[in-house]
Amino acid sequence: MGNFNEKTFEVQNAGLVLISPYLPILFYRLGYLAEDRRSFVNKEKQIRAIFLLQYMTSEKPDYNEASLLLNRVLVNYPISEPLPRNVELTQAETDMADQMLTAIKTNWDKMRNTSVRGFQDAFLKRKGKLEESEDRWMLKVEERAYDILLDSVPWSFKMFRYPFQEKPMLVEWR
Repeated sequence: MGNFNEKTFEVQNAGLVLISPYLPILFYRLGYLAEDRRSFVNKEKQIRAIFLLQYMTSEKPDYNEASLLLNRVLVNYPISEPLPRNVELTQAETDMADQMLTAIKTNWDKMRNTSVRGFQDAFLKRKGKLEESEDRWMLKVEERAYDILLDSVPWSFKMFRYPFQEKPMLVEWR
């Protein structure tokens, strides 16, 4: 796995990586990404993306800084920069996020008949350890008995790097 420095963080929403292939599409459709899809339009859109990701995990309106750490990494927002305590998402943003979650679980045959809430609780709300090294991020996701279902996921989520990220994300899950 390589030599990691002491930058290890606990996260509560490690399961977000499961939907990683769909996130750039969502961000683009919401107008968060520039036309070339290689960067965010501005810092405000980047911050909105952070809070939208958290909405997709838990739908709670208030979050502490620590709960948004993985979200920051996914959108390449500096960890040391402060965030607003809350961002009020628009109905259009939450509707599109809800539609995306429904489409994602529908595309996964084993989850097709599960509610969005059930999908969130089973897979997106997951503890993990996020480690930063010089050249990548490594996320180790806490396993549960029903993770055998991950073998049937029809997309890849164990390694990715968005055009707007500086480092790739490697995922250890099952």
